[in-house]
Amino acid sequence: MLKYFNSFQKSAFRVEILQRYNVDEEREAYEFFMKNKKVPDWLWEDWRDIVRQAESRWAIMQRVHLIQFPISSYVLFEMEAYKKNVEVWEEIFYLPSENCSIEVNSDFWIFDDNVVLKMFYDEDGCFLKFEEMENAGSYLQIKNYLLKNKRNIEELF
Repeated sequence: MLKYFNSFQKSAFRVEILQRYNVDEEREAYEFFMKNKKVPDWLWEDWRDIVRQAESRWAIMQRVHLIQFPISSYVLFEMEAYKKNVEVWEEIFYLPSENCSIEVNSDFWIFDDNVVLKMFYDEDGCFLKFEEMENAGSYLQIKNYLLKNKRNIEELF
């Protein structure tokens, strides 16, 4: 998957729909957050390097998370952690699920508005695989809708 992040030229856009992702690398940071209400500095540092590389070639990285209310503790953790990503120029937004009038039934990435990676997770939020999709059209419609209706994550705090 890293090849997609290293090769896109203009934009990378992510949609997140789960209210909890079960990621081994985040477990310790999540427990730290639950105890201290802050996120350790080391969390996602490798990811921020990817964002910095994109920014250095004038490419943008954006994501929108569809959020259900009341907000889960995991989403609060994620939004707190995203503050550091925003500092390195990743654009991160949310939209309440109940305000979304189009069907969004999976997480996905779109690179340069033509390469779509559909993400697959199990019922516990563990990543299973991704698949490159043939046609970006319906995913671009979702992207455009979400960016038109997005809200800034700062509104959550």
